[in-house]
Amino acid sequence: MQIPSLPTDNLYKFLPIAGLVIIVLSVIGPWSSYEQLTSKNIEIKIQEYIYEKKRASIELEFKEIEGQEKKTKKQEELELLKSRLGKLHEQLRQLEITSPEIAGRRVLYKDSVETTVKFIMVGICGLVLGVTLSIIGLFFGIKESSVIRMQF
Repeated sequence: MQIPSLPTDNLYKFLPIAGLVIIVLSVIGPWSSYEQLTSKNIEIKIQEYIYEKKRASIELEFKEIEGQEKKTKKQEELELLKSRLGKLHEQLRQLEITSPEIAGRRVLYKDSVETTVKFIMVGICGLVLGVTLSIIGLFFGIKESSVIRMQF
C-alpha cells in the first residue's frame, strides 16, 4: 500500500504569503497603537498645561486682591474684594477637582505605554516569524521547482 504524497507546492506558496501577512500585521498593529498613545499623550499635556495656566491665573488674582485689601479702607470695596475672593476660592475648588482626573489619565497613559511596549515586542517577534516563514517558503519553493524542472 502506497501512501499518497502531499501536494507540498501549495505549502511552499502558502508559507511566503503567510509570512508577508504576518509581517504586515506586525507593523500595522504596533504602529496604530503607537499613534493612539501619541494622541493620548498630547491630549494629557494640553490638559495639564490648561490646568497650570488656570491655577497660575487664580493665584495671581489672589495676590492682587490681597494687595488691594491692604490698601483699601472703605467697607464697600472690602466687601467687593471678599466677594471676588469667594468666587476665586470656588474656581480654585472646581479646578482642584479636575487635578485628580488629569493625574488618573496620566496613570492610565503610563499603563498604555507598558501595554504598547509589549505590543511592539510581539510585533518584532511577528516580524521575525514572518520573515522566517517567507524565506523558508521561498527557499523550498525554489528548490521544489528546480527539482520539478530536472525531472522533465
